[in-house]
Amino acid sequence: MLQGQNIQVGPRNLSGGGLDQSGAATLNRNAILEIVRSQGPLSRTDLWQKSKLGRSTITKIVRDLQDANLILEVGQSKSSGGRKPTLLEFNSEAKWILAVTCYKGTISLLDLMGNVQVELDIPLLKSETQPDRIVELIGDASDKILGRQNISKSDILGLGLILSGEIDHNTGTVVVCAALGWKNVPIRRMLEDKLKMAVFVERGVHAVAMGEYLYGAGQKSGNMVAIVIEPKAIGASFILDGKVRRGEHNCCGEIGHIPVVEDGPLCSCGNRGCLEAVMSQQIGERRIEKVAHYVGLATACAVNSVDPRTVVLCGSVIEEGGDKIIEAVQNAAKRMFFGSSSRKVQIRKGVLGSLASIKGICGLMYEQVFHTEIPHN
Repeated sequence: MLQGQNIQVGPRNLSGGGLDQSGAATLNRNAILEIVRSQGPLSRTDLWQKSKLGRSTITKIVRDLQDANLILEVGQSKSSGGRKPTLLEFNSEAKWILAVTCYKGTISLLDLMGNVQVELDIPLLKSETQPDRIVELIGDASDKILGRQNISKSDILGLGLILSGEIDHNTGTVVVCAALGWKNVPIRRMLEDKLKMAVFVERGVHAVAMGEYLYGAGQKSGNMVAIVIEPKAIGASFILDGKVRRGEHNCCGEIGHIPVVEDGPLCSCGNRGCLEAVMSQQIGERRIEKVAHYVGLATACAVNSVDPRTVVLCGSVIEEGGDKIIEAVQNAAKRMFFGSSSRKVQIRKGVLGSLASIKGICGLMYEQVFHTEIPHN
């Protein structure tokens, strides 16, 4: 829970069939904060018109948010008569977020709008597999980056850890991570004990998807699918109505394990002929047309399943293939779309590259702490 002076922004206080007075007040404050963050600078009158809350309520909320340093006065707008209205703007530097990407071996410091302030390498992190040692490396790196920037832990909203594998999103436990050889590792609890700050654990594919959705190729997409293709892995993330969909067992988006070739190559999951294994074989043999066909198949499966407005293709295979592979995937996928003549699905290349995951986890952490609704229009 994040607290600032006289304002509390954190979990909604649900009581019985609805919000109690405290919970309703927190909900209103978070809603006003999100309006300022996403649409500012705005005047108090603008907030009153957009929120439909009473003027006295707006005045109190604005005062509380100013006391917490979450919004700032930034000048005045033109007046249609009388006093010029004072403009309010979201203070993206009111708190900071740390983001650690295990497979890149980096730690980044971001503001609340996902702007990277500084990034440091953690060279040993890319080769280390022992949970205790990884926690130690992250602890040392966080102390180093905060010391360099002269930022105290009290100014940190939390740390986001990005890794691959199956993650229990509710507990922050890594159920399985083949890359690290982990099974049932309570990494969130371990890091919180070490760092004494909130920790958010997320799969890389979901972080990449939210980064592109908020700041990249998927902006204003409404419903979006991101497909991340690496030489030995392919995964998807479904963002529907502005929310990452994880599924009952946190396994949503495992399109790499759709069987496509009977008795095909052995997959890391133990089965044969999975899309991931077949596609990895084609990548290794540099058969780009075949790669595009299988990525197109994955794209068509995703589109026919959840009917998104936009599909964003990311990952090193897409980066290296450039526009040629995007065009080939578009052609292959559209041949397999159900109702293709009426569908207007955009298939795009991601634009954020390595920044997508850390910007995405920043957005996901902000959403969780402030209980905002990510725009999906």
